[in-house]
Amino acid sequence: MQALVLLLWTGALLGHGSSQNVPSSSEGSPVPDSTGEPVEEEDPFFKVPVNKLAAAVSNFGYDLYRLRSSASPTGNVLLSPLSVATALSALSLGAEHRTESVIHRALYYDLITNPDIHSTYKELLASVTAPEKNLKSASRIVFERKLRVKSSFVAPLEKSYGTRPRILTGNPRVDLQEINNWVQAQMKGKIARSTREMPSALSILLLGVAYFK
Repeated sequence: MQALVLLLWTGALLGHGSSQNVPSSSEGSPVPDSTGEPVEEEDPFFKVPVNKLAAAVSNFGYDLYRLRSSASPTGNVLLSPLSVATALSALSLGAEHRTESVIHRALYYDLITNPDIHSTYKELLASVTAPEKNLKSASRIVFERKLRVKSSFVAPLEKSYGTRPRILTGNPRVDLQEINNWVQAQMKGKIARSTREMPSALSILLLGVAYFK
């Protein structure tokens, strides 16, 4: 398969790799449990909540790549899993239980024991966009005007993800211009027009940008 893939591997951006912490055979055998069976100790890297979250985002990235590449086996694939994961994670803040569960399973959050996953995501974003990483990332959630956005969704969204939801005006020309202006501003003018027309039958639009400075 010939594919051009841009994957923002958050584990690498954090400056660590799980392989660095795996003990070699010379460091001793796994400690046996009470039954006498050897028990493999958890990699210290994944004991840090933000590192475990970064690994979950990377796993989501692999799933997203497989999905996109299978749809066009000979085509190029350009992805930013971090942008997609951030938008979905932010959206889950306002989702009801069933929808939230579906999103969290897709993001591998169901495998993470963390009472405040969104605060950890804030820490992850701060880490990968630190000045020395030279990465710029931003996201926005846009809602169709007939949808009612809960006030309890806005404050946590801004606190953890640094963004506020936007409501479409209902005028396709105005809405398209606003979206393109937002992308252009976030990309520092590197992209003049990201979208040529508004998607039809739009309810929720997840926007994300990411680039290396």
